[in-house]
Amino acid sequence: MSKLQEEAWIRFTAVEEDVQLCPTLVGRAIIDVYPVTEIVNGRRQQKKAYRDYVNMFNRCYGDRTVYPSYEDATVCEEWHTFSVFKKWHDGRFIEDHALDKDLLVVGNREYGPHACCFIPNDINALVKPVPERDIMPGVNRNKATGLFVATVNGDCVGRYVTYEQARASYLQAKAKHIESKLPLTVERANEALRVIIDDCLSEAEEIEAKHSLFGRLL
Repeated sequence: MSKLQEEAWIRFTAVEEDVQLCPTLVGRAIIDVYPVTEIVNGRRQQKKAYRDYVNMFNRCYGDRTVYPSYEDATVCEEWHTFSVFKKWHDGRFIEDHALDKDLLVVGNREYGPHACCFIPNDINALVKPVPERDIMPGVNRNKATGLFVATVNGDCVGRYVTYEQARASYLQAKAKHIESKLPLTVERANEALRVIIDDCLSEAEEIEAKHSLFGRLL
């Protein structure tokens, strides 16, 4: 820990002594803006910028068993100073939106101003990278019936005899849902989301060309 970091940390603990400190910030981040908490409905809680900051550092430098997909993810050097991140955050944050590092730069592994943006929470859940699996996200097989169930953000969009039918339905519903949220996102995010929409619809068309969609049950 540098002397500057140590002094900042001591000052932080003195001001926020009633806050449980985030271990992943120790020796890495300079907390130079105070306070980082506020009283809401009679309870002290972390302010949004600081909460996003802690979550970001936890993902990149926290417990690998909790965040296995972030094993090689990092935070850019300039954002190791909280005031720099907070200035960027406060100028862009939108209520009910999540900090995303993957949408604007495919395969990005670093949190930083070049690649991050805010997108609606439900869209973030739809577009974030997921581990490879035999059945894509949004499609599950009901063990009792054997049917393939397509869902978008927990809402069932259909039950099908084949996986291909369910996958095409999921892709179409995913594209429709993302498109409905475009007015809520910033221009840079819109451009990337439109690419995802086009990719979803193109893949769904390819599936439909090879597999009949007759067989949807519900």
